[in-house]
Amino acid sequence: MATEALLPLGAAYTGATQSTLDAARNTPDYFPTVFNPSTLHSKGRATVAVGRTSLLKNGPKDGFKLYHEVHGTGPIKVVFVMGLNNSCFGWLPQVEHLSQDERYSCLVFDNRGVSNSETPAGWYSTSEMAKDAFDLLEGLGWKKVHIAGVSMGGMIGLEMARQRPEIISSLTLISTAPGRRYHTPTYGLTSLARVLGGRVLGFDSEQYRLNRLITTLFPSPWLAQPSTKDNKRTNQEVLYEMFKWRFHFTTRQTLHGAVSQMKAALTHNIPDEALGRINTNVPKIAILTGDTDYLVDPRNSDYLKKHLPTAEFHKFDIAGHALGNQIADKVNAILEKVIAEGEEKSKSVA
Repeated sequence: MATEALLPLGAAYTGATQSTLDAARNTPDYFPTVFNPSTLHSKGRATVAVGRTSLLKNGPKDGFKLYHEVHGTGPIKVVFVMGLNNSCFGWLPQVEHLSQDERYSCLVFDNRGVSNSETPAGWYSTSEMAKDAFDLLEGLGWKKVHIAGVSMGGMIGLEMARQRPEIISSLTLISTAPGRRYHTPTYGLTSLARVLGGRVLGFDSEQYRLNRLITTLFPSPWLAQPSTKDNKRTNQEVLYEMFKWRFHFTTRQTLHGAVSQMKAALTHNIPDEALGRINTNVPKIAILTGDTDYLVDPRNSDYLKKHLPTAEFHKFDIAGHALGNQIADKVNAILEKVIAEGEEKSKSVA
């Protein structure tokens, strides 16, 4: 009897096979997911942005549906907010780690305009996307949360902290920016344009686009190293197989969703006075950055630290944009520490 081929490393939850993922297609209200069904508490599409957003240009503002999953049933609520044009699958290493602990409930969701969520009309903003998240939390009945945001997800997290700091026990900002300070490095900007343009206009091969994305998210010296999970291949070779599988497994994003999310990231701005209020009102803040980030200039994290002086600060050597993947164990340990301190500080001021 033939042994089933393994999925690419890191592609889906530990123990997943193509057969188990294919079998899930027969379940009601199927949406592709890489998260472990054994830790799943709830999932689906929730209507958000009623009165704010329409699926059609000039249509009724009756909102749209946001895809989400909750893993774990613990009292400590953790919200993971994903970055630009990426599905919530990017949080797999963090959700898989925390959801094994009975203390936590982990919420992941696809932002408007990507993957399993719907794509409303109009231009997007991080302030409106923060309100989407609040609508989702209200529907779940979550009143006090810990937020972790990466890249544009960190921008959304900052907007959430600006709008409603009273519900936030901790805020972890990974590879992100306050906006309008230090712009996207040239290599990252040209990569975004090349990957998006190549997909839309049909130039460049899939192999080129995936490798260009990988070399934008991770530093070249690390990519050239043997993988700690498969020392016969480099980190880049392992990531390529994973990215290729994910690209074909994930619900394809529309052009409007991709461009509108880019607009939201490019127009994002948290003024210094608002950063000061966040620093005062959020019990625990942490800032994480790599020293070789081609998408968000690391000086943005330095700037955030200056204006969020109570924040815990981590800058990692030979580390790129996707810290949650490249140094998952370190990120997971910091998250647990930040959440624990946020819990204690929230109790002391309650």
